[in-house]
Amino acid sequence: MTQKIEKDSNYQDFVREFCSNLSEITGIPESSFYKKSSDGDEEHLYINLVENNDIKEVCGISIEELYTYYLEGKDIRQLAEDLADVMQDRSSVKIRGVIGKMRNYNDVKEDLFVRLLNADSDPGIPEKFICRQVGDIALTLYVRIDEKQGILYSARIPGEMLSIWNKNADEVIDEALVNTYFLSPPRIYSWERMWREHNYEGENFMNIFWNRRISRGPEGNCLSTVSKRNGAVAIFLPGVARRIASLMQDDLYLAFTSIHEVMVHAASSVRLQDLESVLIDTVTAATEEDEQLSMHIFRYDRETGAMECLESQNEELYL
Repeated sequence: MTQKIEKDSNYQDFVREFCSNLSEITGIPESSFYKKSSDGDEEHLYINLVENNDIKEVCGISIEELYTYYLEGKDIRQLAEDLADVMQDRSSVKIRGVIGKMRNYNDVKEDLFVRLLNADSDPGIPEKFICRQVGDIALTLYVRIDEKQGILYSARIPGEMLSIWNKNADEVIDEALVNTYFLSPPRIYSWERMWREHNYEGENFMNIFWNRRISRGPEGNCLSTVSKRNGAVAIFLPGVARRIASLMQDDLYLAFTSIHEVMVHAASSVRLQDLESVLIDTVTAATEEDEQLSMHIFRYDRETGAMECLESQNEELYL
């Protein structure tokens, strides 16, 4: 949204009337609605749609964007009806079915996958949700609920489910990473070809017959997934880091430029301090705040298979 919304009495009246209409149309009590502002001070409206003991589904929308449509002449009732239609579509039988079977691990395990979150952005993530933390990155467990028109609907899994499933976090994260691999396999992308070729689908470097050159230069390699959405998880997928390290014959430096990709470098080809400076400049200039993952460089050890978050070489860059 480009214009700044003044949260004056007209705005507050709009919010109240919109929520009243939405509640009337959907039958969801207004007690299930709540507002929350983002770091950029943009206000969102959240509605609790489905709740079943341990998990719930929430629909969120920018109330300021709705208000902009209202200022442009849209009718409040029509705006509420449009949102109700979207909510009805998402609150399908399939969504309720997935949530209903959540307590049985065998029923839901094939729908589990992993997304990467910045653990520092919400310090409660490791305590509230099932995840594995590597540095300031949390490999977080999600359940796939539905997919429509290329949009994947999902929910994070609360930590309480481990005792219900009688499982440990490492076990379910490992199985979910395998699922993630098959849901969205890893690919290496050439930046030049991505700009030049509309249908470019990346390089399937995990194919044992793949014999193309992989860059050992300071420019590195762009690693993501076939969907290119939340693709930074690719480096944690089974066998991926080991395969790239083998192709490079080197340890790896990893720079997470966003949640969607990670730049992979041969550790002996680039100075850590230079790489960190480039990462911070890139993220600051080109990555939306809600798509940032880590300002740290990670190292993958080819011999041990260990991955670690490295201490900053440029502490002044954080001041």
